[in-house]
Amino acid sequence: MRLLLNCGILALCVAALPFSQLAADSSRVKADRSAAKFRPESVFRQYCYRCHGRGKAKGGLALDRIQESGTIPKHRSTWEKILTNVRNRVMPPEGFAQPPGDQRAKLVQWIEEELLKGIPAGEPGRVTIRRLNRAEYNNTIRDLVGVDFRPADDFPADDVGYGFDNIGDVLSLPPMLFEKYLKAAEQIAEKAIVADLSSRVKVQRFAGRRLRSTLTRRRSRGIQHLYSNGSVIAEANFARDGEYLIRIRAFADQAGPEKARMRVRLDGSKVADLEVDATRDRPKTYEINRRVGPGRHPV
Repeated sequence: MRLLLNCGILALCVAALPFSQLAADSSRVKADRSAAKFRPESVFRQYCYRCHGRGKAKGGLALDRIQESGTIPKHRSTWEKILTNVRNRVMPPEGFAQPPGDQRAKLVQWIEEELLKGIPAGEPGRVTIRRLNRAEYNNTIRDLVGVDFRPADDFPADDVGYGFDNIGDVLSLPPMLFEKYLKAAEQIAEKAIVADLSSRVKVQRFAGRRLRSTLTRRRSRGIQHLYSNGSVIAEANFARDGEYLIRIRAFADQAGPEKARMRVRLDGSKVADLEVDATRDRPKTYEINRRVGPGRHPV
């Protein structure tokens, strides 16, 4: 029996940028009655002008100069950033007075409707660049690098829109999530890349005479024989978590029309059922790939 470790090095780049782009949906163009009574300037005056009005323009933004109705489409990129920050509660910043939830929602709706005024009827606009949600991120890592690791379980919960958590307009990228991406990248690299080649896992070989048998020992010329149902066992030492190649050299004396069968178990659990079609004069090597954790495991 031979145990081999298959190692691979992969580079993964996950890019995710928040971008707010509105679809020209007729149902959203219609303002509801409560929004019609909403006065955005009062919210700006109370919560924003301290830094972005009355002669102050922190970050180059003066809301009192660009908020007049009808002028918002002229400053689309600026208002898209404002919309993203208000919707994600980035603005007003932490430590400053915050507008109540209903006022924030009405302000978001007002900005959306003003932006829609600049989109000609029938023009769908641009497609939003979207990021992966937590489930998609975990599945992507598993498929790309083959690591049994779920880094996105530590990410903040994904925002939900219309009952879905994979809508581009809803999935933002707050600073905390960006930090989690960087930390996850380091953890994934540590698990997926073997940098210390001096500690490479060596091939382990178990000759027939070294295999432990559940039956009375019947060996000849180093071959372990099973004349009825039973097992021969190798206590293999798996140095680290990874995918291993298990090779078994075997043959069978066929006693009927059906081929002899061999079941391979790891830690007592079935790994594979194999049809042994090799004969004594022509033994055959059977191979099974299996992911195994570190430590000693009976095969």
